[in-house]
Amino acid sequence: MKVVVGSKSKIKLQVVEQVFTKEFSESLIEVAGCHAESGVSDQPMGLEETKEGAKNRALHSKEQIPEADYWVGIEGGLVAVDSNLYCVAWMCIISKQEKMSLSHTASFLIPSEVAKKIKSGQELSDAANEVLGSESSNRDTIGILTDGEITRVEYYTQALTLALLPFTKSHLYESR
Repeated sequence: MKVVVGSKSKIKLQVVEQVFTKEFSESLIEVAGCHAESGVSDQPMGLEETKEGAKNRALHSKEQIPEADYWVGIEGGLVAVDSNLYCVAWMCIISKQEKMSLSHTASFLIPSEVAKKIKSGQELSDAANEVLGSESSNRDTIGILTDGEITRVEYYTQALTLALLPFTKSHLYESR
């Protein structure tokens, strides 16, 4: 089974390989990454823009590498709630049968000093590196904030597993 990811990020490729291997254990999984434009801001704001980025990445990866079984787009973004910023990521999976499924991660509160830098125009990764220190360039923001309790891989894994449900439990989703 071939799965194309609209990214060359090692973390995103690792998540896709882990989840598809677990969910389709009877199949040999081949994961390929490609550069796929999100078509949204470099730092997506809001659930809709972030979801659109994930969909666009999946669709653009399908255009680039049309011979596959699944195409996956993953997009992280920020959501403003009251005066706070929360991080969230959307997963989009498209099958060769043209079915699409979406899911998103849980959200987590961005620290106030990081949020200030984002509101002044920086992207999350750059702002987190400045505030959380050089260690954040070697680890992910969620991993640093949770002292390694939740890594970015783990953060994405649940949402991608949930996005796969219409494919792994297709008999329950036939009317889609």
